[in-house]
Amino acid sequence: MSGTATPVIAFLCFVVSFVASGILMRIGLLPDRPNSRSLHTQVTPRSGGLAFQLPALLALAFIWFNHPAPWIVAVLVGTISFLGLGLLDDAFQLSPLVRLAVQIVVSTCLIYLAGPPTIAIFDFLILSGPAALVFQVVWVMVCINFFNFMDGMDGLAGLQAIAFFAAGGLILILQGDRPHMGQFMVCCATSVVGFWIRNLKPSTLFMGDSGSYFCGFLIGFLPLIWHRPEDPGPILRFDGHRISSGVDFTLGIILFGPFLLDAGLTILRRLSERQNVFAPHRKHLYQALRLSGWSVYQVLGTYGIAMCLATALATLRILVPISSDRLTAGAILVIVGFGFIYSAAVNRLAREHSDLSGSSNPEY
Repeated sequence: MSGTATPVIAFLCFVVSFVASGILMRIGLLPDRPNSRSLHTQVTPRSGGLAFQLPALLALAFIWFNHPAPWIVAVLVGTISFLGLGLLDDAFQLSPLVRLAVQIVVSTCLIYLAGPPTIAIFDFLILSGPAALVFQVVWVMVCINFFNFMDGMDGLAGLQAIAFFAAGGLILILQGDRPHMGQFMVCCATSVVGFWIRNLKPSTLFMGDSGSYFCGFLIGFLPLIWHRPEDPGPILRFDGHRISSGVDFTLGIILFGPFLLDAGLTILRRLSERQNVFAPHRKHLYQALRLSGWSVYQVLGTYGIAMCLATALATLRILVPISSDRLTAGAILVIVGFGFIYSAAVNRLAREHSDLSGSSNPEY
């Protein structure tokens, strides 16, 4: 795909996604009925993932036809595998153990065959060999499940997918690193936009598990392969004087930061309260905000600002050389700071909701 063809293909992806989402909305395939975790009250089709998966995969096939590359095969196998798993989960409500088992097998096979032998985390911790393999499998599973956990409010998961694919794709194109992968990511972003319009409040279509697994896999897998492989070394080493290398795995962590922080801290909070992390709940920050009376667009605006900040930080890291010790210290500071804000906000909102428990809840 040439640079001049990218905008045309990306626009066609948007059109196909928008039309397909309208058809799926009218068909009503795979209806989603509200449960104790839901922020919606109406039965809504959850087949929307198919609307943006089709044009995204067609764009990937077009790129493969013009520029064959091994990474395309790995991405194609992974997306189709997790798309299928998600469809089965949407249709038959698979048990968590079955989902995790399939995720482990597929992720391990793909990363063993196509993943890098060495991975650098915040340029500070470098893993090689078996440690790198285990970390990458866990990382992909975290992205898939965290994205799925966060897909519970109109427009939110779609917004994160659009922000990640658009920012990451443009960075890859402009930096000249993996430009064809960047073009694919831009097409993914416009494909999700076509669905996202119908997913905004009042939502008429959900992406479902097939859509969230598809996006989560790409968000986890692409950062592992979009940079040049690291030099092999010991199974684990630290390098406090290493300078940030631009488009690498750490860039993906930063771009996915808003969902990583919310879902990660929510799981830690539930574990500390000895709750089943797989059981339906309303403990995410976005859920607490909605229950306290915030509108969908207020919550989307808040998360949108966080995603813009993540994009700005990722861009700054590329433009300004940063030593690994400072980058790691900054990441720890952000995590701790957000953790305090998250805990204070969730606790306060929980108290407010408890005080208003006698009144009617906002319409979701």
